[in-house]
Amino acid sequence: MTRLSTGAELRTTGGGRNGLVLCVNGGQARELEGTWSASVEWLVRLLAPRLPELSFAELRYRVRSWRRLDACVEDARAALREAAAGRVLVLGFSMGGAVAISVADAPSVRGVLGLAPWLPDELEVMPIAGKRLAVVHGGRRLTWSEVYAHSRRLASALFMCITWT
Repeated sequence: MTRLSTGAELRTTGGGRNGLVLCVNGGQARELEGTWSASVEWLVRLLAPRLPELSFAELRYRVRSWRRLDACVEDARAALREAAAGRVLVLGFSMGGAVAISVADAPSVRGVLGLAPWLPDELEVMPIAGKRLAVVHGGRRLTWSEVYAHSRRLASALFMCITWT
């Protein structure tokens, strides 16, 4: 486990050399101390042995709350900087979807995978411009119209050349 410059923590699994999957978890309204996500831990335990060419890094925010989204984004940026990986996929669960999109403008980020992402209409979407974005919700991929209904602002940013997979 690594303590980041912001005070958040990063736990890495696997020693793959072909890229890093940075996993950022969800939050809640109350401003509570960050915790490790049981859902993300389960996912990393499932995927790491099947994808040995990748490393997986789980981020534990300082404060896990969508009311402090800015601090969560700072923690994710510190994780990207300090992990120093050449190629990164940011996997965001729930509120982590907003965090993942917010940090997608980092040069090392190749794409974002949102798992049941929280994407508020006021979310700045320019960081995802020119990157790959996949959204999975409820055990299936969302259609364009469902994403539009979920977040009109994200879906209306057609000029960003998002590749839907």
